[in-house]
Amino acid sequence: MEFCPTLSHLNTNLPTWDGKQKKFFVMRFITKWLLLVSVGLMAWENGNATDVDFGAVSGTWGKAESPYYVKGNIWVEEGTTLTIEPGVTVVFVASGLNVNGQLLAQGTENDNIVFASQDGYSAGVISFMSPGKSIMEYTSIQTSPVFIYIYDGTVYCSPFVRPKIAGL
Repeated sequence: MEFCPTLSHLNTNLPTWDGKQKKFFVMRFITKWLLLVSVGLMAWENGNATDVDFGAVSGTWGKAESPYYVKGNIWVEEGTTLTIEPGVTVVFVASGLNVNGQLLAQGTENDNIVFASQDGYSAGVISFMSPGKSIMEYTSIQTSPVFIYIYDGTVYCSPFVRPKIAGL
């Protein structure tokens, strides 16, 4: 009588990865793991995280309430402003932000604003839809896919901080 299943049923004709593919996979895994750990530590350190559900948003997103988990499609209505303070992390959970008003995401050189997708597979989308003027200074996209679309208006995006990943 055999108690342990055999591995003979498994397909052994799996594709092989070259060194570059392995390195990319490992670096992507490490980057996602570090982001999840850092976001979790920020929530623990700050004592709270903020869930943002479907609907209109405006006002100020502060560092003390960060990270912000965007769990539904949200929008900034025409004539209103969403201000994101330096040091805030915005994590998209398969959701998006449509800007019909104004987005002021002004980080600093030492305290960037971070946009990320929760799992690195579900897209987060920031769409600028109106002819208003928005600002994204010292902002960073830490995990892809987070997309920025500009359909109308002016978006000042400088400097845009790129994450530094060793070896890539």
